[in-house]
Amino acid sequence: AAQAGGILDAFNPITLAECVRIAGRFLEEVSRHASGVPLSLHFENDVPCWLAEKGFHPDYGARELRRTVEREVEGTLSELLIEGALHEGDSVRIRVRKDRLQFSRN
Repeated sequence: AAQAGGILDAFNPITLAECVRIAGRFLEEVSRHASGVPLSLHFENDVPCWLAEKGFHPDYGARELRRTVEREVEGTLSELLIEGALHEGDSVRIRVRKDRLQFSRN
């Protein structure tokens, strides 16, 4: 019975509120990885919600959200490092502006 419950749980659609919580966890993971560069990341409170709304798809669960975080946060950070706009040791603030993420060095 426990196994059947686990299988059923895997197919329960995800809610937007759960998606926001998961986005927060993904951002914590991104911050941990960035600290190895080292970069210090500071996400404003509206970032997880924005990512959740962009990556929310009840049928795909957290997979689409993961791709959204990779594209919008990790991909942008990588590009900014490659371009030289960010450097090792920088502190970066990430916030939502005009329906986009804005990355600024502190």
